[in-house]
Amino acid sequence: MKFLYSKQIGIFLAAVKKINKQNGSVCFLNANPLIVKTLKTMGIHELANLFDSEEEALLFWNENIQNMPLILK
Repeated sequence: MKFLYSKQIGIFLAAVKKINKQNGSVCFLNANPLIVKTLKTMGIHELANLFDSEEEALLFWNENIQNMPLILK
């Protein structure tokens, strides 16, 4: 994905809020720099986790996500 349109951002933001409300976590690995810049500019990066490497993402997973219960609604 190279661009984010306002409709996509709205859908994404609603999904992130729902996932976070259920104690979930949204993560991006090696995201396009333009997407990362957009997320940071809008403050959305505070609702999701951005990782530059697989090692960073796996460390986060092992420390935070791995033992969380799965909640489906």
